[in-house]
Order: sequence, then structure tokens, then C-alpha cells
Amino acid sequence: MHCSCDMTVLAVDGRLDVNVALKRPSYQSSVRTHNSIYQDASHGNDGSKVTIMNLGFCSFTQTELNPWWAVDLAVALYVLGVKLTNRSNHGNTACNLYLTHILLQ
Repeated sequence: MHCSCDMTVLAVDGRLDVNVALKRPSYQSSVRTHNSIYQDASHGNDGSKVTIMNLGFCSFTQTELNPWWAVDLAVALYVLGVKLTNRSNHGNTACNLYLTHILLQ
């Protein structure tokens, strides 16, 4: 299971500290629906700082082996860093958020 309430990609594109992933096309391995709320990939880079997963502010996959989330930056950029924001309202259960790789295609 993967969940992310916000993902920021900082890159150099003539400006410093710009979230180049903001509102770019994003994808994930599956989509979880919880209480009729569709928790798709677009919630992972929509710019919202709200971390209440149960209200639909986060992306969330089904429980699966090797879940993933991806964003299309459209161009090759020098990535300075990636910031992942976890959910805040699920008891003591936080998602395991970690960056495994950056893929250029």
C-alpha cells in the first residue's frame, strides 16, 4: 500500500526551489476508494498541504506487492531533491514513504 499527501520535486530550471511536479500528469499502480472517495495519483502532487487521507486529500493504492506512484515532468531536469509528505489522521499507522528511484524515459 502506498499513500502520499504531497510530493514535491525540487529542480533547477532557471529558478531555485520550484516544485516542477506540481499538477503534472501523475500515475499510480492502483487506486483505492475509501468511503466513496477516489484516492487517485493526482492527489499526490496537487499542491494541497492538507494531510487528511480519509477526506480524499492523499493518493492511495490498494494493498499490493510493489506499489508505485509516478509523475511525468515532461522534460529532463536536474533534480535537487524530493519531499514526500505522509498522512496525518490514521491513528498510529503511517505509510511507509520512500523514494526508490528516479527514472528517465
